[in-house]
Amino acid sequence: MRIMLDSNVLVSYIVFDSSFTSNVVIIHNHTILLTEYILHETEIVISKKFPHRFVLIQEKISKLEYLLFNKCNFKKETKPYIRDLKDLPILLDAINSQSDILLTGDKDFSQITLQDVRILTPRQYNDEFVV
Repeated sequence: MRIMLDSNVLVSYIVFDSSFTSNVVIIHNHTILLTEYILHETEIVISKKFPHRFVLIQEKISKLEYLLFNKCNFKKETKPYIRDLKDLPILLDAINSQSDILLTGDKDFSQITLQDVRILTPRQYNDEFVV
């Protein structure tokens, strides 16, 4: 399975050592997908909200096995609706990278249903695939 991690999941993995998300992110037998946009957004959030943990970004990300997906160009008429336009690149990259799952804690994504990409929270992923 191809699983794209949203930046909020990545932030939780990096910042909170004992977080539930940390256990979910270490996904075995699946391919984790990240994008430059997600990595950049993760750095911004950590530098603003958790500056004392900023030094851990590279260390924690280097422990992940992931593919870096390069952003595609999108036509305006094919964009799905999402309330927060800052989330649109993540949504579109999940679609165009042929992700099976977009793993996110962002409630804006919970209102979206896609044909080919399941949008799950870390808890939903754990309940369905880990337990």
